[in-house]
Amino acid sequence: MSSSSLTNRITKSSKTRIIPTPSNSSFNTGDPVFYAAMAALDDQAHIDAVRQLIATEKHYLYEGLSELDLSFIPTAANFLLLVDLPRATKYIYEELLKRGVIVRVATGFGLPDAIRVSIGTHRENEKFLHALKDTLRSANGK
Repeated sequence: MSSSSLTNRITKSSKTRIIPTPSNSSFNTGDPVFYAAMAALDDQAHIDAVRQLIATEKHYLYEGLSELDLSFIPTAANFLLLVDLPRATKYIYEELLKRGVIVRVATGFGLPDAIRVSIGTHRENEKFLHALKDTLRSANGK
């Protein structure tokens, strides 16, 4: 099954709009991921568990980002956008990458001063918040 078939199925089943990413994106995936996604769409228990995880972890990230006094756009998706950052997005991206955390500068979405953060597992979100705190602390010389 091609990726366009998966896109059509997702679009028809959930009435969402899928925005394709450039093929050179570090987030580009191959056919095995699409087959796994197809199977996941048929597993309601999995869908419910993922929705619950995202809802719980979204609020955990909101609290952590608020404690760091960072601005973000609340979301209904599995990612959020950090905005009005105290340092350049490229700097934050590179420093997080050095600490083993991958985020995405939102330039491709027309938001060069924002960073897109996927909502992950609790462990992944803890790692992200810790790395972000360290990045901001080192940027401020503290």
